[in-house]
Amino acid sequence: MVDETTLGDFIRMLAVKIPDQGRIMPFQDEKPWHIVFYRLKKEMPEPMPSFLTKLTFDWDGPYPKSQDVSDFLQALHWTGSVAALNPSYEQIIVPPSVEANWKKEAETLGPDMQSILKKSIALAAEEFPQKPAI
Repeated sequence: MVDETTLGDFIRMLAVKIPDQGRIMPFQDEKPWHIVFYRLKKEMPEPMPSFLTKLTFDWDGPYPKSQDVSDFLQALHWTGSVAALNPSYEQIIVPPSVEANWKKEAETLGPDMQSILKKSIALAAEEFPQKPAI
């Protein structure tokens, strides 16, 4: 059975796993976030977690967009859970203390949600920009 993880829980867990894939999390350009969740919803076999089943996407623009995903990403920044400190505010950064807590939370997921998280990480590795070489 799929855990009753919320969209917010899932985005937080995904946010601490994406950098491990050599990817950055865009802040101003939310397109990769929306594409990942759209693809996840379309490609995920049943049973899906309820947060994914409830996600709706608007196609009024060049890509599918979920208002719930946008709202949560913005709320993370407003509450100080993540930072976008770089000069152009293009990249989301999870502070180390927050990251540690969110990674612990991800470790408590049941096997079905772990599988969904792994699928999401793989999709993010395809959709999110690569970290620049140093």
